[in-house]
Amino acid sequence: MVYWTDISGRTISRASLQGGEPTTIIALDLVSPEGIAIDHLGRNIFWTDSGLDRIEVAKLDGDQRRVLFSDDLVNPRAIVADPVHGNLYWTDWNRAAPKIETSYMDGTNRRVLVKDDLGLPNGLTYDPYAAVLCWADAGTQRLECINPNRTGRKRILQGIQYPFGMTSYGRYLYYTDWRRCSNRFHQGFCDSAMYYKESVA
Repeated sequence: MVYWTDISGRTISRASLQGGEPTTIIALDLVSPEGIAIDHLGRNIFWTDSGLDRIEVAKLDGDQRRVLFSDDLVNPRAIVADPVHGNLYWTDWNRAAPKIETSYMDGTNRRVLVKDDLGLPNGLTYDPYAAVLCWADAGTQRLECINPNRTGRKRILQGIQYPFGMTSYGRYLYYTDWRRCSNRFHQGFCDSAMYYKESVA
């Protein structure tokens, strides 16, 4: 299955990788659903809603929905899960005090992981093999990584324009850049880029 959020439709949906019609699993009480993360072990889906300023969780079919966090959030954006270690990570695009937070996936042990020298943290990805958390910041125009224990923060790439989404695979970080869309805008495509990820462990 592949899962996605739809800001325009205010829905969360899924579809089979083998094809077929998509199914809407969440269609009520959403304003601006953005980031989405899957816990394949617990069979849960997490998402951020920057309109409601909260983070929610439900089963993969949309059942047993509940609010995980609704306080001290201004503009939650990206979210990723580390099911093996039971951790959740998310960015808050608060212009006055941007931050990256973490908690256990049941909502306990919430704490700020990064709060200094951030601008507009958009994309977020966790590499379970290198055990590092990486983010794309459209304010500082950098890609950075850190160990979840708050050590080893490292700039991977700087001077990029407006990074938004990102993921990691193997030794590479992949990210999208909104400001590089102009040449292909009429065709409906954006440029994407990849960059070698050095170990920060």
